[in-house]
Amino acid sequence: MKALTKIEREIEEYKRINEEIKALQAKQAALKEELLRLYFSNHEEFKDKRGVVLATYKVYTKQVFDTKRFKVENEMLYNNYCYEQEAKTFLVK
Repeated sequence: MKALTKIEREIEEYKRINEEIKALQAKQAALKEELLRLYFSNHEEFKDKRGVVLATYKVYTKQVFDTKRFKVENEMLYNNYCYEQEAKTFLVK
């Protein structure tokens, strides 16, 4: 059996860490949902016994720009503000 090169080992480690991150993110999302369901559906903050705020949950509004609609309704103006930008992507399979 051929020994793995340093790059192959690094890629395998990268993939392993990625899987751990995904598992932790799923666990975090489940904990958040549970906290919201158990307590934050009726409260905006949680304090410990000393009165220190440990977590908050607030609903707020924000303004957003409807880019898709603007592009449809004002295509020429939209195109005046578009430009190309170099981007990089790193993909491990």
